[in-house]
Amino acid sequence: MGLCNLKYLKNIMTKRKKQFALYKKYLAGVHYKMPKVDTNIHYNYAYFSMVLESEELLLKLKSTLEAHQIYCRRYFYPSLSALDYVESYATPIADGIANRILCLPLYHDLKREEIRAICELIKQTVTDQFPSYAQIQGATA
Repeated sequence: MGLCNLKYLKNIMTKRKKQFALYKKYLAGVHYKMPKVDTNIHYNYAYFSMVLESEELLLKLKSTLEAHQIYCRRYFYPSLSALDYVESYATPIADGIANRILCLPLYHDLKREEIRAICELIKQTVTDQFPSYAQIQGATA
């Protein structure tokens, strides 16, 4: 961000926290998990990461959002254990999460209406393509 932006940091963090809360609110009814954040830290709301039920669902959501010019990222993908220049160990949990984690857009100027539209596309995709996932409880931590 640079030192010149430090004076805006509190405002940026407050806004990102609100955006994060909006994602959770508008995604109610969609089954996903989120990485747990230790309560003893001051979270920076840099990412809205969804751990989905399957890579198939992740790829469908990503494709649908991109068709509407909404770009999310597969952060933490591939798992470090899959890189050919790192000594490989069996990491089944990390591998499974890396294949299913999708980070939704989250930036200072992201508007409420845009977050709502993103969430509606996600809900519609899940309902149309994966109806059994839409029936499960809402967002879980």
